[in-house]
Amino acid sequence: MIATNAWGQTGIIPPAVGGAVPEFSLGDIPLAEGEQIINTTIDGKSIDFGGQQYRMVDPANVPTLGEYQSPYVEPAPLAGEFPGTGSCANGSCGHCGRCSRGGHGAGVQSAAHLGGRPRMGAGGNACGPTCDPYRYVAVDALYMMNNGAENNGFPALFNMDDFEFEMGPRVTVGFVPDCREGYEFSFVGPFNWETGSRRSNPAGGLGSNMVAGLPVPASDLTSFFDATFQEQRLEAEYFSFEANRTKIGWDVIKLLHGIRYIEYSEDYFYYSDPLAAGVNPGLLRSSTENRLIGAQVGIDLTYPMTCRLWSDVRARAGAYANFAENTFQLINDGNLRVFNEDDEIGLAGVFEIGGGFRYYLTNNL
Repeated sequence: MIATNAWGQTGIIPPAVGGAVPEFSLGDIPLAEGEQIINTTIDGKSIDFGGQQYRMVDPANVPTLGEYQSPYVEPAPLAGEFPGTGSCANGSCGHCGRCSRGGHGAGVQSAAHLGGRPRMGAGGNACGPTCDPYRYVAVDALYMMNNGAENNGFPALFNMDDFEFEMGPRVTVGFVPDCREGYEFSFVGPFNWETGSRRSNPAGGLGSNMVAGLPVPASDLTSFFDATFQEQRLEAEYFSFEANRTKIGWDVIKLLHGIRYIEYSEDYFYYSDPLAAGVNPGLLRSSTENRLIGAQVGIDLTYPMTCRLWSDVRARAGAYANFAENTFQLINDGNLRVFNEDDEIGLAGVFEIGGGFRYYLTNNL
C-alpha cells in the first residue's frame, strides 16, 4: 500500500494554506425565521448576543495546515515492482531508510505478505518478512490398528484375534523464521499391540503346523503334538522420529522433506503342553526387530472449519534402509533344540496417509 497525496489524485486545487483569515461579520450568522439580533457588544474578548456571552478567539492564534510538513509520498511503482514495497523490494534495507514496522502515519508504509501464515497486513517490516517468526507445538491423538496378526503362517493350528485399535500420541515441534520456510520435528508413539489365543482338550489331540525335517527331526517336536493345552501370543511395538525442512503456504498447505527413523518389532510365543507322560512342555519363540532410516517427502493439507477447529490430511512416502534382526529359539521337552540369530540390511518403502481433526487452543485465523 503506497501513501499518496490525496489532492494529487483528485486533481482539486487546494485552498491557500497559511493565508489571511476572512473578516467576521454579524450578518454572517444564520437566523431562523422570526429571529433577529437585538443587542451586541464586542469588547475584543467576548460577544454579547441575546443576553449570552460568547468567548472570542484571536485568529492569529489558530493553527493552520501551513505549520505542518507534508507527509512522505512514495512515487508510483515502476513496471515489475510489487506495489507497497517501493525501493525496499530489492532487499537493500540498509540504503532504504524509510522502512519501519507496519502502521499508519506520516512517512510510514505498510506491506502485504503473500506467503506463510495468514497474517497479512501492517504487522511486518517492509524491509523483510511482513509477519513475525513463530514457533508451534502440536499434540495429536492417533488411533491406529496393526494388521500383522492376520498372517496365517503361524505354527499353531488355530488363529489369533486381530489387533485392536490403540491410542497413541504424535508430538510436533516446529518454527518458521521467515513465514515461508522452517523446520519441524515430530515423534510418534510408542504404540503397543498384543493379541493371542489358546486351546485346551484334556483328551489331547492338539497338533501343530510344524513339519519335521532336517535339521529338526520329529524327535525334537514331540511337545507340540497330541497336546492337552496350547497357547500363542503376538506382541508388536512401533515408534518413529522425523526431522523435516518445511515450506508453508497460508497455513493450509505444507510441503516437507527430511529424514525419518522408524522402529518396528514383533515377539511371537507358542507354548504347548503334551499329553504323553514324561514329556515336558515345548516353547517356540521368534523375535524380529526392524530399524529403518531414510529420506521422505510429504504434504499436509488443512482446512479451517472454525477459527480453532481444522480438518487435515497427511501423506508421507519414503525410501529406507532396513536393518533387520531376528532371534529364533525352539525348546522341546524342556531342552533347547534350536537357537538361531540372523541380521540383514534391505531396502524398504514406507507409505503413509491419514486424516483427522485438530483443535487449536488459540484462534488460528
